[in-house]
Amino acid sequence: MKTFLLVCDTIIVIAYALLCNLSFPNDMAHIVLVLLFFLSFRALSLAIHDLFSIGNFFLLIFLWQYKPQLLVLPYIFYLVLYFYLYTKEEKLQAITKDNTRLKIETQQSRLYRLLQGKFERQIAINTRLKERQRIAQDIHDLLGHSVTASVLQLEAAKSIMDEDPERAKQMITNATQSLREGIDNIRSVVHQMRAEASDMQAADINTIIDKFRRDTGIIIHYKADGDINAIEPDRWEAIRGNLQEALSNVIKHANATQVWVDLQVMPGMLRLQVRDDGLGAEIYEEGMGISGMRQRIAPFAGSLIIRGEPKKGTTIITLIPRRKTA
Repeated sequence: MKTFLLVCDTIIVIAYALLCNLSFPNDMAHIVLVLLFFLSFRALSLAIHDLFSIGNFFLLIFLWQYKPQLLVLPYIFYLVLYFYLYTKEEKLQAITKDNTRLKIETQQSRLYRLLQGKFERQIAINTRLKERQRIAQDIHDLLGHSVTASVLQLEAAKSIMDEDPERAKQMITNATQSLREGIDNIRSVVHQMRAEASDMQAADINTIIDKFRRDTGIIIHYKADGDINAIEPDRWEAIRGNLQEALSNVIKHANATQVWVDLQVMPGMLRLQVRDDGLGAEIYEEGMGISGMRQRIAPFAGSLIIRGEPKKGTTIITLIPRRKTA
């Protein structure tokens, strides 16, 4: 902007000098000298500080007899233009500053979400590792002793079978009883593990929903019908993955204010429905996300249904058949 203003100064001074040349040709040497100082003060004012403009007012005294109003009037317009451009530049600088701040905040927010996601995944991995260690320890404690004692009794019974058949039979009976107790203990542990796994599944889905609510500010409603404890682990992973992808699509495409998540556990079917009140559409182009959802449920002969209506939101339904039990 300063270069533009200096060009305006030069044009005004040259125009005034040409007018003076017509009216006062004999005094042009004096006029040109004053105008050169006048232009120098204007350059100093633009380059260093506005106070140098005081020198311009002082130089007008030396131009008083050469119609200085011809120089002053263009400068009045010049001052109006200067303040207009100055105000505009200040606004542009403020906007640029705000945009820079928003970009930094956005980058920091993305980095925070990335680190938070990595932290949550690491917690999940650590939880699984601890659970495996606990399972291994339980199996060792409950079954190891029974199996070892039974093997010793069976070996001893074998060695005395001919000499003392009755005692050998009693030892075999004791070994059999010990093995049955070990099997019962293992069944009890497995049943407890299934209950704990289902609790982890419920906590997992609540974590996903809470994270979505926290990161987006979108109101989300969650309802589960049926026995979540009965969902098979492999099918649960498919449900979990499709829920995350559906919520991701809401963030990226829907522009929604509310989301409803309904999970139904029926005797022969699992049904997950994610509905939003966003933009919606009649026809949806399937990208990597939707394709991944179909691939995730394909091993279970599952189905993916997508319905929508412009300005009335989108509904994504995941259907997964349950494993048949004998």
